[in-house]
Amino acid sequence: MIRPASFEDECFIVLLPGGLVAENAGRLQRVISDEYELYNRDEMPPLHITLDRIRREDKLEAARIAVRALKENSTEMNIMVEDFNCMSQDDNRFLVLNVRATNSLQEFSRELHDRLSDAGISTLDNYDEWQFHITLVNNHFVDRPLTFSDFKGLCLELEDEVSRIISPARRLEIWRPISDEEKRRYFSIDLTEVRPTQKGETANG
Repeated sequence: MIRPASFEDECFIVLLPGGLVAENAGRLQRVISDEYELYNRDEMPPLHITLDRIRREDKLEAARIAVRALKENSTEMNIMVEDFNCMSQDDNRFLVLNVRATNSLQEFSRELHDRLSDAGISTLDNYDEWQFHITLVNNHFVDRPLTFSDFKGLCLELEDEVSRIISPARRLEIWRPISDEEKRRYFSIDLTEVRPTQKGETANG
């Protein structure tokens, strides 16, 4: 079982989606936010897929490892979403888009995790249990948390909303889990600068 993240001690290695995945997920995030008045501000948390978690003091070495892994991987990394999932962890509630493990995403994330683990940097012990997703609502980061009743109703409403969409990942970044963008981002790299574009990606399974 994957233990909950420590926001005080850990950083997150994330992918930022592009194309239709980013457009559709962003639209849904905005609609949900407006309907339930989740935020006092116009800016919402950026959409992302967490690939791994690391100790905060190892963020610079993790960035070097990530760059090396990207440069040695010539396949464009694609993100595929299909449906929603509603999850609870401790007292928090999440609404997420499930991300399928495309070949390119699975191969790169496993290679990156193995390198981080070999360096003693990754804080994830059971990576086979790691599930990729894009969070649309996280009660920990909203200004007006969803009640249980609203959360349950929203999950039922969106149950059949999403069809299969696939788009390339846009950036890889290392984050501290806070809302302030300037303090959140430790490292960022444009994936179009380190790999060629390839078509025809499919999901496993």
